[in-house]
Amino acid sequence: MRGRTGLRIGVALSLVASFAVMDVSGMNPVVSDYAIASSTCESSTPTLQNGSFENLPNVASFSNPVYGGWHGYAGGPPQVLLLNQNQPDQRIQGWKTTAADQYLEIQRQLPGYAQDGTFRSGSYFDTHNAQPADGQYFAEINANYMAAFYQDIEAQVGQTYYWSIKHRGRQFAANTTDAMLVRIGPPGALVQQTGVKRFRPTNNPYTGSPVYGNADTESVSVFRTALEDGWVKYQGAYVPSLSETIRFQFEAASGGSVGNFIDDIQFTVFKACAAEVAVTAGTEAAIDVTSAAISLGDDQELVGARVLGGVEGQVIVEGNSIRFEGEQNGDVDVEYTVGMNFAGSTLTQTGVITFRVSGGVDAPAAAPVDNTPVRYRGPEFFGPAHFGVLPGSTLRVEGKNFDTIQKLYLGETEVDFRLTGEQQLAIKIPTDFAPGVYNLRANAGRHGNAYFEKFVGIRAMPQAFSKLTAGSQKLQGVALLSQVVSARKKDSMLNKVQCVVNSNSLERSRINAAKLCSMVAKAAKGVRQFEIVTKSTVTTNRVFARVSYGYAPDSSDLAVWLDLR
Repeated sequence: MRGRTGLRIGVALSLVASFAVMDVSGMNPVVSDYAIASSTCESSTPTLQNGSFENLPNVASFSNPVYGGWHGYAGGPPQVLLLNQNQPDQRIQGWKTTAADQYLEIQRQLPGYAQDGTFRSGSYFDTHNAQPADGQYFAEINANYMAAFYQDIEAQVGQTYYWSIKHRGRQFAANTTDAMLVRIGPPGALVQQTGVKRFRPTNNPYTGSPVYGNADTESVSVFRTALEDGWVKYQGAYVPSLSETIRFQFEAASGGSVGNFIDDIQFTVFKACAAEVAVTAGTEAAIDVTSAAISLGDDQELVGARVLGGVEGQVIVEGNSIRFEGEQNGDVDVEYTVGMNFAGSTLTQTGVITFRVSGGVDAPAAAPVDNTPVRYRGPEFFGPAHFGVLPGSTLRVEGKNFDTIQKLYLGETEVDFRLTGEQQLAIKIPTDFAPGVYNLRANAGRHGNAYFEKFVGIRAMPQAFSKLTAGSQKLQGVALLSQVVSARKKDSMLNKVQCVVNSNSLERSRINAAKLCSMVAKAAKGVRQFEIVTKSTVTTNRVFARVSYGYAPDSSDLAVWLDLR
């Protein structure tokens, strides 16, 4: 749970705070007294309401509840709530349905009735339920009919809106997968969304909040999910071009009265706003740039800041906050950049916060500072991006401030690392990492996050290559040499060679190996390991020879050697 009941949009343009914050030296609390005087994060920015279905009407006050309110089926617990949108006291904030009976269905998981993947037979879905993706409740599109949930939102033509939804099947794949789609557009002219990015959960699908890895390589237009898939996340973007009123509709594409769980729906612009902050001299303003008064987005983070100019003062980046303290009256402009991981890409937006100090001393006439860097002690990486990195290998990079790193991520996957020097870091690449180009993100605690786009390129493991050649009396080395050339053409990283000769006597095998394998060794330049093996297991008068190419990693790596076939 991310502690919200829908979209994190909606701005309080006047915020006054007074609290104790420890200064950098950790000696004494610094009293904060400031107000966000203005912001371009308009309060009229469109919102999708109740995206996690947490704001429900008071069931106890229903004049005519459906099935008595919370109820169960087939002897199951009261985990289902049907709401009739035609009844004013049953209307759920934000949402409407196209169902013929006007019913919207909300569900919950109750203690002792958690679906753990073992309740598969009969009407299990009436007795054991999945956990929500966010909060305590989630919705089922197919209440009694194959219908749709929707909201109408006032939007700005030409503005990009980013949306995401978590979808889950109610049944196991052995029965069927649930299917749904998203349509967006002016009412009466909805357009099915295509090119949608899909993210599958990487943790246990039956417990806890979902954790996601990288997006699937294939984009989708119809979402097909089974119960055991967990809460699969889908993300896309939409730009209104015809009307300021748009309908955001989630439509069932399968099932009758069962199927299509949805939860944790987000709809947002991505914007770093211009803001003015009034600060009392001698006190500190700690501004969380991810708050809705400063920036708009979906789990955005502070990725950088710098002082553009102004009176003297101290500016510190700490996590997602910019802390400012000054004694001189006047303004200080701080440029900040926020990043948002969305649909497999890292997006950035830049804005300016103006700190306006009053109640202090007047600044000298010539006191502006130009492009003074914010004090930053987070990690920095040197050199170009690294490509051709193998799964299971150890990647060594250079930089500084590596001692501040608490966690390191390739894409969305946390990876192990260790310091190997003052300016050197060893990153362990998981053996099951899929080929592709990944962003590197270093979490440095209070120093924030450092992003390095397309920093690591993972390639597929070299495939072992082997060829058997047989002769009646003796073998010609030309046949073996041709295999050496073929292997290197297949993969230049193949660097382990094995030359095997087998006949009816060990002495005969050694004589042939002395000739044949020596020719192979001369041709196999650049290999890390060359082996000659002689055998005497042949019962006929024939001689057999095999040249095998494989991959041997650096001695410092812990990658598994490829088996020679």
